[in-house]
Amino acid sequence: MVLIREAPLTGCERGRHDAQPTPKTVTTVYRIEPDRDRQYIEEFRRRPIGAHTPGLQRLLNIMRNDPSGWQVILVCRRPFAEWVLGAMPPDRAHPIQIEDEPVFSSREEAEWEVFRRRWRAHTGEDINLPFRD
Repeated sequence: MVLIREAPLTGCERGRHDAQPTPKTVTTVYRIEPDRDRQYIEEFRRRPIGAHTPGLQRLLNIMRNDPSGWQVILVCRRPFAEWVLGAMPPDRAHPIQIEDEPVFSSREEAEWEVFRRRWRAHTGEDINLPFRD
């Protein structure tokens, strides 16, 4: 995480309650660092649904926001039985593009494919691992 401060701390920010806050700009930038974040790939593959370590959760939060505005999503075709992937466009007034193939028989397997595609979108790298060995 990179935190950029463009204004000095005011008295209010230093703990003085009588000081008036002044406008400031704070920009937080999160990014994936493939060399460091590759360690979380196997963790996600083992357990795509459920509680995650803080490092993996940070990675997932970053991957859920595609700068292009497009989002890879899961579409359930038959409850608890069939999932396919879709692409949600930046303009939510436009329809979701739903893929016909591949069809996944488990949500975990579908989540793994979403992870792989989002990783490629953010890093340019392919993950050449199947969901299960």
